[in-house]
Amino acid sequence: MNNGTVMLFNAIVLLVLGLISYFNSDVKSGTALIAPIVGLVLLFLSFPVKKENRTAAHIGVVLTFLVAGALVVPVIRTGSPYALAMCVMSFVCFFYYIMNFVKRKKEREAAGN
Repeated sequence: MNNGTVMLFNAIVLLVLGLISYFNSDVKSGTALIAPIVGLVLLFLSFPVKKENRTAAHIGVVLTFLVAGALVVPVIRTGSPYALAMCVMSFVCFFYYIMNFVKRKKEREAAGN
C-alpha cells in the first residue's frame, strides 16, 4: 500500500467523522470543522502523492501530524469517540509515512552501493 492510498483513507476518515461530530454537537463551533477541512486538503493531496510527488507527500505528512496533535486536546477534554478515532487514525498514518520514508531511503542507499 502506498502513501497516497493511506492518505486518501485518512482524508475520508477525517471528513466523515469530523462532519458527523460537528453535526452531532449541540454547539456549532468553527474549530470543529478543522479536521474535515484538513481531510479535504489531504484528499486533494492524495492524488499527486500516488504519482510520487514528493512535495505533496511532505505537505500531507506535516498536515497529518498537525491534525493528529491538535485532536489530542478534544480527546482529553471531551472524550469524544469521533475525535479519538480521528486522532488515532492520523497518528497511525503518520507513523506509516515515516516508516515508508525510512524504508525508501534504505532502498536508495542499498541501490547506490
